[in-house]
Amino acid sequence: DGTGLGLAIVGEAVADAGGTVQVDSRPGEGTTFVVELPKAGARRVALRRPPAAKLRSGTRVLLVEDHDLVRRGLERMLESVGCEVVAVTSGEEALRVAASGAEFHVVLTDMHMPGGTGEELAKAPLIVELGVPVLITSGDTELRIPAQERGAPRAFLSKPFSREELTAALDDLLRRAGSGAGAGGSPGAG
Repeated sequence: DGTGLGLAIVGEAVADAGGTVQVDSRPGEGTTFVVELPKAGARRVALRRPPAAKLRSGTRVLLVEDHDLVRRGLERMLESVGCEVVAVTSGEEALRVAASGAEFHVVLTDMHMPGGTGEELAKAPLIVELGVPVLITSGDTELRIPAQERGAPRAFLSKPFSREELTAALDDLLRRAGSGAGAGGSPGAG
């Protein structure tokens, strides 16, 4: 019943504080996590990872995620790479926002939500008609998203993922859609 992003969010928070997370996992024996943080009042150490690549400033993302903690974490991730985010909690709410005339370069949605799936949202006539690419996420690693029959492309990203993996997946999807909102272009009309 987990959201699949807990460890990614912990990793981001610990790294931002100048710390590290080490994992030791053995089948049948369990998993141990060691979180090391700098001593309070200590000089802050430089991050051990390069900064995340940024999408073109102004890339507009319609984020659809029903879990509050995951949604807030994803909003922070997206904003940190230059995206403008409108976050909603269901496919129905996403369709209302899209029908209102709001423009987006991409929809980022969880697969499993109350009242419908991310795949159903991607196939919704309004989303197909608007030609908005859809990135579907899930902790279900066996899940495979069938190719889009018509409309903009869709893609799948397995949870948990890092900010860098999310940025790369969005950039690839936007490039395939030809929206120009990826790292090499400027935002289009959506």
